[in-house]
Amino acid sequence: MQPNIDSIHNVPEVHASDRATDEASQFLAEKIKDIIHDRLEREKYARLLFLFMISFTFATFLILILAGFQCIKFSLDNSVLITLLTTTFGEIVGLFLVVSKYLFPKR
Repeated sequence: MQPNIDSIHNVPEVHASDRATDEASQFLAEKIKDIIHDRLEREKYARLLFLFMISFTFATFLILILAGFQCIKFSLDNSVLITLLTTTFGEIVGLFLVVSKYLFPKR
């Protein structure tokens, strides 16, 4: 039995442009999923880093207060306290700059 010529011509053709469009839309969908995932991860790590910075700053000021009021026989030399405060300030500013440049890149 031979195929009917009319049935061959009625078969829809898949054009290269249709495949390219499908691939492009799949690529865009994956890109959007990546952007959403990246934003969620950035929010998560920004919160964690913020909590770390708060706790680190609180611990530093607690050490400063304990040393200042000499509670529970706790004392540190003035040079140690100055170094502690200076490095804490530097770490906070440095972390803030690094995280803000990552969270808000120039496009």
